[in-house]
Amino acid sequence: MAAARSATLSHLISTNEPPSLFEVAQLRRCVQTLVPRARLLWAEYKDLEERLQLCRIVLSPTRRLPAEILIEIFSWADKKTLLNISLVCRSWNASFNVVSSKSLSTTTMRFISEDGIPCHKILSWLAKPVTGTKTLNIEHEVSYREIRCKCFKPANPCPWAAPEFLNLLAKNPTPAQMVLRLKFSSPNCLSRLVGGAGNSLLWNSLETLHLQLTGNWSGRASIYRNALDGLPKTLRNLRLKINNPKDRRQPPPIEVPEAPFNTLKSLGIECSWDSPLILSILRLCVDLDVLIVDESIGRHTWTENAAQVTLPKVHTLRVKCLYLHESEKIFPLLHLPALASLTIDGGEVPFADRNWVLARALRPLGLLSPMPRICLRTLVVQFINGLDGDALWDIFSHLQFLRCLVLQRVPFEGAGFLENYRRRTEGGEHLLPALRMFELRDLDEKFDATSFLCFVKVHRHATTRRHEEGHERIREDAPDGLRHISLRYGDCKESRKFEAVREELVSMVGALERDFGVVVQMTRG
Repeated sequence: MAAARSATLSHLISTNEPPSLFEVAQLRRCVQTLVPRARLLWAEYKDLEERLQLCRIVLSPTRRLPAEILIEIFSWADKKTLLNISLVCRSWNASFNVVSSKSLSTTTMRFISEDGIPCHKILSWLAKPVTGTKTLNIEHEVSYREIRCKCFKPANPCPWAAPEFLNLLAKNPTPAQMVLRLKFSSPNCLSRLVGGAGNSLLWNSLETLHLQLTGNWSGRASIYRNALDGLPKTLRNLRLKINNPKDRRQPPPIEVPEAPFNTLKSLGIECSWDSPLILSILRLCVDLDVLIVDESIGRHTWTENAAQVTLPKVHTLRVKCLYLHESEKIFPLLHLPALASLTIDGGEVPFADRNWVLARALRPLGLLSPMPRICLRTLVVQFINGLDGDALWDIFSHLQFLRCLVLQRVPFEGAGFLENYRRRTEGGEHLLPALRMFELRDLDEKFDATSFLCFVKVHRHATTRRHEEGHERIREDAPDGLRHISLRYGDCKESRKFEAVREELVSMVGALERDFGVVVQMTRG
């Protein structure tokens, strides 16, 4: 019957003849049968389409973004967009709360002398409930009508000693989670502030303080002799930045008090003059764990006959070098027997010196001697160009205990280094036998990752062979060779270029993990 109807329908469609009464009745019955079925099928199709859309939404890569990445993305949004973001879902709302907490936990107040410190804004910010550490930045900006704060004369008022601001410090007890970052337009402003706030609970409960002294050292030298007196005795972390005087005059001497420097755990010092001040501070920091030295502003006046400074507990040193001849005077004065982590930032080192900047920085610390006094475990090198394979080999061959190596903006020629490695290892030399993690940052798509991974394979194979042959490790607790590689691409502007690089290396990465247990992580950004 159905075949007959189909034949009739095909015949009628292919001609212009009108259907007979029997055919009309037959076709009407067919329409009455097909309409309900078509409606059911259409409803089922819509339902399947909706379910398919929901599955695609759930499987969207956006929903699989880690919370850390969401927080980083949301931190760029304005307040109105953030409010809309908070209403999307629970996970986005949680990330929104983290971003809001971060934005509320840190604030910057800038002022000029005529307006004074905005105490009402600070009070409003202090009243906001924020969990964790709160950071308050207060910066005294010099207006076009003045060069600096004129408080070096006793008769002139100082905005840092204004009664309203001192009352704010006295009436707002703050726990140790408070961080103050203060930028003064005159070095004498610090003394004025300490003189007025020395007894306040907020000042005397601080554990972290950042001080930046700018401007000229006007007036008599005696008014600056005690510039560092009155710092909170509870301080554990101090950052001290003293800018180069604009008038190029030698600043007056400053006497360094014993407290709180003798109890500091972390010290960052950035100063372009008067090395006796730095040495005096360091000699008191007997309990220091972390030392940060930034000598990129100007030249120091280190004296050749200065006695060596011993910091027995310092395990982390971060140095930014600009003048290599000055660095060679600084490092021999530091005796750091417990040093385990070192960061060298080349900054704007002249290109002609970059090939030797590492050696000139590491040798005075005793790291490149045949019998090194320090068992360095972590080395981070940043912003040093022009390093070739021979220079790197001469440095790394002395770091027998190094476990983590990070090179950032340090061009690493994989092919040349691999050739150098093969040539020297044939002679019985070993390179970084205890290395466990090797990280390269800020790479671009032109980086020769194939040669680098070949070096990793050869290095791992050599380490495995030495262990199988029964050679003892340098130490019993030393890790079993290189296990983790991190390649961070920072200049791949197009994601497709990064994906092409990763696709090209997928077989080598898989072979390294399968045959040698080396995990290679490739990330972008």
